[in-house]
Parts: sequence; C-alpha cells; structure tokens
Amino acid sequence: NYYLKQRMLYLQIIGGGIAYRSFITMRSSYLYNQYSSDIDKADERHRKIENLDNQKPIFDILSGIVVFPIIFYHAKFLEMERWLKE
Repeated sequence: NYYLKQRMLYLQIIGGGIAYRSFITMRSSYLYNQYSSDIDKADERHRKIENLDNQKPIFDILSGIVVFPIIFYHAKFLEMERWLKE
C-alpha cells in the first residue's frame, strides 16, 4: 500500500509538471503571436517570452528526475504483490 501511494504521488507530481510545462508553452506562443501587434510593448513581451523559455528546461529536468522513483516504487509494489500471492 505504501509503494502504491508513493507511485501515485510521483505520478501526480509529473502530471503537474507536464501541465505547467504545457501552460508555459501556450503562454509563450500567445505572447509570440502578439509580438507584432504592438511595437511599443515588444521589448517587454520579449523579456516575458525569454523568462518563460528559461523555465522550460528546469521543469523538463524535474519531470525526468521524478520518472525514476515512479519506476522504483512500481517495481516494489509488484514485488510485494507477488510476494503476497506466494
């Protein structure tokens, strides 16, 4: 039961990371599409896009790190399940 809860926790963390990464991508795409509409605010928009783009690798790394505990806890869960059946 412990391993199942840990696995679900890590799956929720990775799901949140993917959702936030999607939000960052959509927001930067929106800002990029608005880029040519108002030249006066172009510099401010460019800084916002750079800020969002700088956050993407951080969430990619965090999501990648979370994958290994998910695999570990799922393997432990399957091992405990097999052990209980014997």
